Amino acid sequence: MSVTSPTVLSPEQSDIEKSKKAPPARFKITPYITIPAWVFLSSATIMLNKNILSKGGYNFPYPIFLTSYHLLFATFCTRLMYLLGWRIMCDEFVDITWDQWFKNVLPIGFTFSGTLILGNVALQMLPIPTTQMLKSFTSMIVLFISIFLGVKKFSTRLFVIVSLVSTGLVIATVSESQFIPMGYLVQAIAIMLDATRLTLIQRLTQVVKLGPVVSLYYFAPVCLAFNTLPLLLKEGTAPITLLASQVGVHMLIGSAFIAFLLNVSVVFLVGSTSSLVLTLSSIAKNIVLIVGSVVFFHTQIGFMQILGYSLSLFGLFIYQSEELVNKWLGIIKEKPLLPTTLPTERDK
Repeated sequence: MSVTSPTVLSPEQSDIEKSKKAPPARFKITPYITIPAWVFLSSATIMLNKNILSKGGYNFPYPIFLTSYHLLFATFCTRLMYLLGWRIMCDEFVDITWDQWFKNVLPIGFTFSGTLILGNVALQMLPIPTTQMLKSFTSMIVLFISIFLGVKKFSTRLFVIVSLVSTGLVIATVSESQFIPMGYLVQAIAIMLDATRLTLIQRLTQVVKLGPVVSLYYFAPVCLAFNTLPLLLKEGTAPITLLASQVGVHMLIGSAFIAFLLNVSVVFLVGSTSSLVLTLSSIAKNIVLIVGSVVFFHTQIGFMQILGYSLSLFGLFIYQSEELVNKWLGIIKEKPLLPTTLPTERDK
């Protein structure tokens, strides 16, 4: 029996073999760029949609068409990125089986479609600060669903958080000068669908890990397919005939491009920051939207609305910063500020 000696590689060959096995390096950007970019793109997307849909702006009352157009643009861009190989700089591409597609992608696409359509319908009827305040309650709905499913246990701390957010929501709603019941109802349904979508995504991530751009690659065409029937029944061909005269192709292309860049920016934001920074960035985005709504859309905001919205933001901040709070409590527990026992002679 002959024994073969192991092959000895040169340093150059060893480096080549390591580079073949190693995954491609992902492009990273400093948080000093990603955070302002995400806040700007997120605020710009909402304000552009509001400007296109509202009577005080371009008066283009076709939210289903606007949503469908953005999804068509996202479908085209994600597939172009896939063909050109640009997906590596954003997300690691993941193949999904047909079983996973039918059980997960299809219901997520349905709820995502409803969330986007109803969200734009509510944006057409309600002021931006109101829609953002109502959207902030989505995490509370997800919490309730998690408690119902047994994922989380209800505690005194969660009761205080829910009470803060709910109280703030009630105060801001009661003091709303432009109270439109149908707008609140539509936004509430959109919130329920969005909470269901997030719960389904949590279930999907237990099987496969999808980044924002890869998720858009799978979900955008499904959402677009679900949008087709309500688009034809509710809006028909009217948006196409009024597109050039009321909005202009440049505005629609610009809004869709900014909305797509927003999804790409989420990849770099999540990869370069912590959960606490994401929470603070979300609060900063809401503040920018409120100020922008007052400046550009002349939205009137009273003291009680500011108080109610602040209470809701504070409650959400505590809830979403649970890991940091637990870390602080752990440090305090390990190193108490005051001694628990009197010093002995040996300690002196």
